[in-house]
Amino acid sequence: MPAERVAFSTRPDGTVNTRTIGILAERLGSREVVLDSPVLVTGTGSRHLGKEGHTSRDSALAMAALIHAAGARKDVLLRIGDADGGDRLLIAASRRLGWLQPKIFRADWGAWCSCCYPLGNSPGHRRTHKSGDGTYCPIAGMIRNSKIVGASPLSHRGVALFQAGQKNAGTLDCATKMRRAGIHLTCWCDECGPTVPLTGPCREHSRPSVLERWQEETFARPAA
Repeated sequence: MPAERVAFSTRPDGTVNTRTIGILAERLGSREVVLDSPVLVTGTGSRHLGKEGHTSRDSALAMAALIHAAGARKDVLLRIGDADGGDRLLIAASRRLGWLQPKIFRADWGAWCSCCYPLGNSPGHRRTHKSGDGTYCPIAGMIRNSKIVGASPLSHRGVALFQAGQKNAGTLDCATKMRRAGIHLTCWCDECGPTVPLTGPCREHSRPSVLERWQEETFARPAA
């Protein structure tokens, strides 16, 4: 399904006007959100989004995802990581919508997890930076994702922005953890566009490996 262009009109302060929110919410088929205050939304997005000349398109996707999650409400707290791409787009969209200051969880790439240490014949999984300057833990982002999803109280809504044809490793990890935790998750695909909310990674535009892992992680395994 081709992506549909959605134009967002904004006020001088950069926030989106309520008419735009109402129109998009109606087109997405969303209803009035009735949740405790503040509404808690966990977000994640592919690092590849917002690049290669697609900034406007992907910004519209992020905006649609947040509007779909919380409607026109302003008392909304976004919990999210600090990665490039989708995370940054969602943070920017939350500010344009006038949401509360987002809670940003930062990955500690310099920390050592239990698998970083040598054990027996295994040298540990620690990796060297491309620059050659020091090492890092390759699962620091996934550890961060667990902290986001496990934050108390549990988020009311979750949004995941997927990049078509990519591995989406970090996004998939966070999305599967949200689903297994019982967070009401909606996924989005940049190729499908901002008017097509999905219940999981897009079947048409995702790699087979992404769909296989989604099936395995969300349906085969018990919740952690």
